[in-house]
Amino acid sequence: MISEFKLITEEGDNAYMETNLDKYGSRENIRALYTREQSEDEVYRVLGNQHTGLAWQYQGEEIILLNNTFSRVDGFPSLDMQYVVALFNGNKKYPKPTNLVVYNGDGSIHLDNIAPPVLLNYPKGSLADFLQIFWKFDKEDNKWKNAIRIAVNRMWMETREFNPETGEFGKALKDSTRL
Repeated sequence: MISEFKLITEEGDNAYMETNLDKYGSRENIRALYTREQSEDEVYRVLGNQHTGLAWQYQGEEIILLNNTFSRVDGFPSLDMQYVVALFNGNKKYPKPTNLVVYNGDGSIHLDNIAPPVLLNYPKGSLADFLQIFWKFDKEDNKWKNAIRIAVNRMWMETREFNPETGEFGKALKDSTRL
């Protein structure tokens, strides 16, 4: 199981993520999940900066994923703590729109080059890009879900359920909104 998940900046700062959702109930402020004895200023400095790496503990070993191209990488562990979902921006190996990668807990690649789903409510030929990975509380099902935010034609945004084990996208967790 994955533990001690953190984001790393170019400057070497990091923000640890609290992975015990029982502490938060249905709270939707994901930034509140980044705690671990850090001041709010430290956490916001990391979250607002360029993340060039992710790190976590798996079976007593630290796994470090660095985006050596000095471009941004965002990530989140899956809710079952078996996978880390990473979103690369500006990476030659994982260019947009196939820039979503799922890692196993040991750091090996589980799925890569995942492209955004075809979204039917938009004009034919619409371009979709991944924006963000996070956990979303689904009020309809009353439980947390792995989620991904997708931009369409750089004008619209949609939040979808995402299954890191299969790479499949599920229902919309939030209606489309204009960017």
